[in-house]
Amino acid sequence: MRSGRYALPVASIALATLVGGCSHPAPAERATAPTSSAVSQAGIDLWVGPRPCADEPTCLQVKQNPDSTWEPLREGIAGFTYQPGFVYQLKVAAAAAGWRLIAIVRRDPAD
Repeated sequence: MRSGRYALPVASIALATLVGGCSHPAPAERATAPTSSAVSQAGIDLWVGPRPCADEPTCLQVKQNPDSTWEPLREGIAGFTYQPGFVYQLKVAAAAAGWRLIAIVRRDPAD
């Protein structure tokens, strides 16, 4: 009956492991890394140039940093109506088919 002698301690360890493994940390102990939905709600800055791309009138010139070079964006930005002759600073979020406008931060006449 050796197995009977160890059954209670083994069962106690298994139960403690099971209960401990199922416990959830207090809210203050949980990781605070933002979820992808939190990141998309916060948005990113995107600058839109004063002219469309040279070869496609529906293509926008954009950059994610005011000091970087313009790059083409052919998908457009959902909720944004582009008007040539202005430089826009937008707050955008990733969407299923490209970008979605959160807010127009600035709209300045082109130089």
